[in-house]
Amino acid sequence: MSGALPSPAPVDHRLNPSTSRQCANSRLRREDVAAVFCHLDGEPLLFAQLLYGTGLRSTEGLQLRVQDVDFAHNAIVVREGKGGKD
Repeated sequence: MSGALPSPAPVDHRLNPSTSRQCANSRLRREDVAAVFCHLDGEPLLFAQLLYGTGLRSTEGLQLRVQDVDFAHNAIVVREGKGGKD
């Protein structure tokens, strides 16, 4: 029987597959965010606060330029963001 495939593994029919999918809570509490911020300082802290406060994705934050921040209107222009809208 050279070259033959091994027999399939036995199936345990007593196991029932899960019928409901549970998603973990993906939001952090304010206390958790503050705890993370306590471990940062300088530019990493500023960047984390920028992302958290504005909801930017990390790549969007890394691509920001000074010209993209409009202090007069309290706005940030996101270029080439997800969804292709500027």
